[in-house]
Amino acid sequence: MDISFSGCNTDNSKYFLNTTPQPPQNTTKAKGSLSVLKKAAAITTGAALAISPTIYLANEYLKKISPSDLYIYKNVMLKILPNLDSFAKTKSNIENILQETGLKEKGVKLFVATGANQEELSQILSKAVKGNSYIPKAIRESFKQKITEGLNACFSPATKHIIIPETQSYMSAYHEAGHAYNAAFSKIGKFLQKARNLTPYGLPLIMPALVAVGLCHDVKNTPKNEKSKLEKTKDFIKNNAGKLTLASFVPMLAEEGLASINGLKFAKKYLQPDKLKKLAGGYGLAWLSYCAVAIAFTASTWGGIKVRDKIMNYKKNG
Repeated sequence: MDISFSGCNTDNSKYFLNTTPQPPQNTTKAKGSLSVLKKAAAITTGAALAISPTIYLANEYLKKISPSDLYIYKNVMLKILPNLDSFAKTKSNIENILQETGLKEKGVKLFVATGANQEELSQILSKAVKGNSYIPKAIRESFKQKITEGLNACFSPATKHIIIPETQSYMSAYHEAGHAYNAAFSKIGKFLQKARNLTPYGLPLIMPALVAVGLCHDVKNTPKNEKSKLEKTKDFIKNNAGKLTLASFVPMLAEEGLASINGLKFAKKYLQPDKLKKLAGGYGLAWLSYCAVAIAFTASTWGGIKVRDKIMNYKKNG
């Protein structure tokens, strides 16, 4: 018997349940929300680690040192840079050096910061640290306190002043004379002094951009020839953010080292070998403090990006 199904609907699939599991739409949205929250948490954590040295250093520049901290800082500075000679003799030596090297003809002057000439010191620092907003004012006040209390000395290229205290840390005057010599006579020194503007007050200007790219950009696992120039640039920055941060400190470290070398050459004529050796040791420790700042910022940049990536990759395939 011939049985024909012509004209009949043979599609019976509608009578059976679809056994393929279909994820609810709200689950997909939930996963998307969790992914966004995870990335936000990763970026926030990485950024907090990356900016920690900036917060610490900015606090050091902006706060006024308490009497208890002053006592500690002064003792530390005396360990690093003891008074190897009397202040009167050191002052006389520096004035002779300015004359002998031609720095005096270039307009370089020695200024001794005391409690009695705070107004004049403020005027000098105002030309060195320009601006009347809160931050420049706070930095000037911080410098003024540290110099007057014998915790620091400096050379101001803007006014050509070698500024030293008379209580302690005045042995750094030879180093500051080295800075003055860099500015007046050394082509390499002049270049380095301009290039060190990449890290004013020890803060790397390029770091915010490096951290922003490192935290927000993901390196895609695609062939290089398929990537745009912008994509390749972002990849390079993310992969080398720490190294680029360290590179920005090179001019500052080099110029500080050159200033010490020049200063020790000047001091060699006036100090006994044993004192000169101790002075070189103090300058070396001071230079290492600059290295510590560079390493701290390098580590925080690199570490912040790595922590962000660790959080993003945690249970990524789970």
